[in-house]
Amino acid sequence: MKYKYTLLFLILIYGSNKAQNIDSKFALSNANKSYDIGDYASSIEKYNSANKLDTSNNMSMFNAGNASFMKGEFEEANSYYENYINKSKSDTEKAEALYNMGNSYFNDYKKNNNQESLTKSIESYKQSLRLNPKDADTRYNLSKAMKIAMQQQENQDQENKDQDNQDQDNQDQQNKDQENQDQENKSQKDKDQENKDQKDKKQEENQKENNKNNPQKERQQKPTMGQEQALKNLDAINSDEEKVLLKVNRKKGDEKKASKTKDW
Repeated sequence: MKYKYTLLFLILIYGSNKAQNIDSKFALSNANKSYDIGDYASSIEKYNSANKLDTSNNMSMFNAGNASFMKGEFEEANSYYENYINKSKSDTEKAEALYNMGNSYFNDYKKNNNQESLTKSIESYKQSLRLNPKDADTRYNLSKAMKIAMQQQENQDQENKDQDNQDQDNQDQQNKDQENQDQENKSQKDKDQENKDQKDKKQEENQKENNKNNPQKERQQKPTMGQEQALKNLDAINSDEEKVLLKVNRKKGDEKKASKTKDW
């Protein structure tokens, strides 16, 4: 990642044509000295003082943003840059502040793994290039940030694909397990039915064997066809005898009656 704080810093110090009062200029000069020796906390206080003495001293806000950036206070740095941009009328100045803002967001992403900051850094670089399309450093940093974002998206897509595949594998395995369970249940049901059929058949065979060993019981339980016919024949004989008796009695009765008539 390329930076150009020193270049921007000098341009803002010596290239500004805005009128500033003496006290504000003095405060700005002292702030720059503190910045150069790495005393960023002190330089921020002096930059703020310079801006209070002369609100038109806009470069103090830009440099305060740089000092906050060097301290690692990226959110505070971006606040100073936004203040500077809102007061700037030059596209070049806005483009340079947006470039630094992009760097601030990008470093916040690297430090805190803040995905939102990566997105904002890309947007800041794009806005800077819209105002200053020829800036090579901005274009380089934008391409690097976008490459990281694209790699992350590819990784996310791959993770989603892997998760989808895993979910599908899990579903297939569940379906397979269910099919196996259904098959086991069916096999067990068929086996139970087979055992029942065998048991019923065994009982039937045992019953036949018992009947074979006990013929009297079998006859009592179920008369043979010969026995049935004999009973029918016996019934028929008894019926015929009864008819004969009735006939004989009637005949005797007639004879007796006739005899009495003859006696008369």
